[in-house]
This record gives sequence, C-alpha cells and structure tokens, in this order.
Amino acid sequence: TNCAFLDALIAGGLGMNRTIKTILNIVSVAAVIGSSVYIGKFYLDNKESENHETEVKNLITVRPELDAEGDSFHFTKDQFKQLKEKYSDFVGWMAFDDEYASLPLVQSYDNDHYLRRWIDGSYDVQGTVFFDYLNKINGDTNLTIYGHRVSYDESAKFSPLSKLVDQEEYDKHHEFKIWYENEVRTYVITNIFYYNSYTDMDFDFTQRNFYTRKDFEKYHEYVNRYNLIQSNEELKYGDRFLSLQTCKINSGIEKIICIAKQVQANDYE
Repeated sequence: TNCAFLDALIAGGLGMNRTIKTILNIVSVAAVIGSSVYIGKFYLDNKESENHETEVKNLITVRPELDAEGDSFHFTKDQFKQLKEKYSDFVGWMAFDDEYASLPLVQSYDNDHYLRRWIDGSYDVQGTVFFDYLNKINGDTNLTIYGHRVSYDESAKFSPLSKLVDQEEYDKHHEFKIWYENEVRTYVITNIFYYNSYTDMDFDFTQRNFYTRKDFEKYHEYVNRYNLIQSNEELKYGDRFLSLQTCKINSGIEKIICIAKQVQANDYE
C-alpha cells in the first residue's frame, strides 16, 4: 500500500513538474516577446526623436552652422521667424559655440505639456526643452529651463549638462548663447549643484525675482554651499540668470541644476 502511495505521489510530482515547466516556458516566451516589443518601441520612439530634430533644422533656410573658422555658432532673425511661424510656442534657440548642445526652446501654459511632446505637439519620448510657464522671459531675474537627460544619448536634449560636474569638462563648455526674438544673450555657468526634490524642498531654485539683497543672499548662500565647480564668474545681486535643470542618473527626485549668469545682451541680424 505504501509503495502504491509513493508511486502515485511521484507520478503526481512528475506531472506537477511538467506543469510547472510548461508554465515557466510560457512565461519565458511571453517575457521575450514583451522585451522585444519594448525594445522595438524604444528604438522607434527614439528614432522619431532624431527625425524631429532633423526636421526642425532642415526647416531653417540657412541652417545654424559653424562659421568659416569653426569656432562660433550662428543663428539669424530669419531663422527665428521661420521657426516661430511654424511652431507658435517657440521662444528661442540655445547653443554652445561648439554645439556641445544646440536646440530649440519653447514655453507653454504649464510645465507638463512638453515633457513628452515635440515642438509641434506630437508625441516625443525625449520631449522638448522648455521654459517654466510662469517665467516672463524679458522681465524675471531668474529664468528656469527644463530638459530631459537621455541616458542612452549623451548629446540629446540636456544630457550634456550632466557631464559639467567634472571640472575639466566644465572648463571646456561653460559659455553659451540664447537667441530670443529681439536679442541674443550670452551666459556663463557660475554654479552647478545637485538638488533633491524631497530633502531640499525648503530651497526654491525656480524663484523668479529677488526684491531685496537679503532675499538674494539667502538664495546665493545655498547655491554656493553645494557648488561642484570653480568658475571665473560669480553670481551677484542684480544679475540676471538662468537655472537649467536636468535629471541625475535618470532619477525623478535628484536633479542637476546649472546656474548661468547673463553677461551680455546684443541685437543680431
């Protein structure tokens, strides 16, 4: 009787093993298919982002390019006009001289619209770099600009900014320009620091205006305390500046903030 029972138990166990193996095989196949679909979508989404970038640059009759010496980036009012006519939210073009980063800037009615949309409003996994919707570009002391860090492409959107925490990299890429509708402004990055959305909530890096010196000094003390680089320029009371934000290692909580002081503003043709 005991042997018959053991035979039945073993047979049942074998049956269960076969069932488990079958289930695991099905799960494995499903996982492979799911991964393939994800990888395929990932590839297509990012290929679409590349196509969007190319489309905008091709739209410009005289494309932004390096000059004959290869050391200065050019953008014109005609180019601005073409982009503005095509994309109503377009407000400027940002570029380092060597095109370390070179991209269009937009501003919308909130800070969510362009997180996953291209400048034309279509879906784009990399989004579009945008100004804080509350900013008055020609009025506020501090203008905040948001852009994604794209982990698989160090040249996309605001990804290059994440490398500037390295002093040597900063020394090579610390100055850039933004061509607005009526003037081009030159900026020098003065401070770079990490910001945690949970632990640093008492500090508002998006503060738009500083009406007293004491108000500014409180802000500036924080910026200097956590600064990661050495700059020849120092942010002072009365300066106009930008706060550029991107993510630290794909974190939605930890950010990299680059403070860039406006050092010049000129008309352009």
